[in-house]
Amino acid sequence: MKNKKLLIAIISLIVLVIIILTIILFSRKKFYEENIVDNDGNIVIEDEPQGDIEEHAIKDREKVINATYFFSVEECINKYLDAIKMGGAVEVISYLDENYIQQNNLTEENILTNIEQGYDFIGTEMYEKRDKTLYSFIVKGVVDDDIYNQQKFYIVDLDLSNSTFKITPLYNNNYTSIEQIQEKEKLEEIEQNNFNKFEFLRLSEEEIYTKYANYFINLLKNNSLEAYNMLDEQYREIRFMDDYNRFLNYVNLMNGNNKLDTEIKEISKYDNGGYIIKTKNDNRYIINASYPMELTVQLDEYTIITDSFKKAYSSASDTKKLSTNIDKIMKMINNYDYENLYNLLDESYKANNFSNINDFINYIGEKFYNSNYYEITSLEQDEELNTLEVKVYKDNSANSEYNINKIVVILGEENSFKFYFN
Repeated sequence: MKNKKLLIAIISLIVLVIIILTIILFSRKKFYEENIVDNDGNIVIEDEPQGDIEEHAIKDREKVINATYFFSVEECINKYLDAIKMGGAVEVISYLDENYIQQNNLTEENILTNIEQGYDFIGTEMYEKRDKTLYSFIVKGVVDDDIYNQQKFYIVDLDLSNSTFKITPLYNNNYTSIEQIQEKEKLEEIEQNNFNKFEFLRLSEEEIYTKYANYFINLLKNNSLEAYNMLDEQYREIRFMDDYNRFLNYVNLMNGNNKLDTEIKEISKYDNGGYIIKTKNDNRYIINASYPMELTVQLDEYTIITDSFKKAYSSASDTKKLSTNIDKIMKMINNYDYENLYNLLDESYKANNFSNINDFINYIGEKFYNSNYYEITSLEQDEELNTLEVKVYKDNSANSEYNINKIVVILGEENSFKFYFN
């Protein structure tokens, strides 16, 4: 009798445990489905995922503002393309959307001869639609060949409940704009296989802006029109007078003198909200991104004067102001910013010495180098005139060839100044 009661108790306990586990699992699934994923792919109890703009973003197409999602989706596309390059038929087909496979009669035996060629992909624009843990992204991008003029389009679906993805290639649709692509009406769960898992790619701000800098510098080298269109509008107007030919002349000088490089020396926050990236050749790029890969760029920090610079300059000593202005002159020479530098010349000096800008450019070519490293060796002050002796080196080494230049700087109101060579 006792054994029978014990057996009944054990069975009852087992049934109770099963019921409790079932409730827990159901509750966990319901919790996962009803709650939202944050920037890093973690469940959070919020009405909206971080990074979204309006409430309708859950159901309707929205531009992706979240860098974690953007670069994770880009990584999924590159996993698929890498599998093509490696000739992995099983892996390639495991990444594809089931409807795409059926519509194109694809099998493991014919997939590699009926699919696009592999290449490296860079996403440039992305829209999302989601339903709880199911996400669908319409992606526009380019072939990563340093020219970036071959457009590509994809749809990438994510299922965050099991961290899986699937891809619909759109290379046969002849799209020219991401707006032409219709988002999916209904999002469906993705079945996990041996290959289609993904992890969120969490890049630091420095890593993201390094990617941006490399992208833009390669455009400067190989696709100058696209680089020109990426310039900040105010900067483009002041620096190049909204003239593409002036910009092209700058690019040709930089390219012709091997001054464009992608070796990042330093990256830091800039006071306009973006980042300033300095390269080994001392090129500077101020980059702002309103959305991932939606960039505006400035090529220096002196053309557009920030409020913080004005404040620091106004409270600086005359000696500090003079060294700041010499630094601007040297940066303008190194940047081939001849026209704007020409406009900073003292008017009387300019009229007596340089009848046109070409004479001035020839003078600069005689007195300065392609890359100028400098130090201020002396300062003489006489009423409003300030004469600075500037030792300019051909390159950044102790035994470098050098020239001595005397530059007279006349301080003006606020942050203005004029100068001439003595």
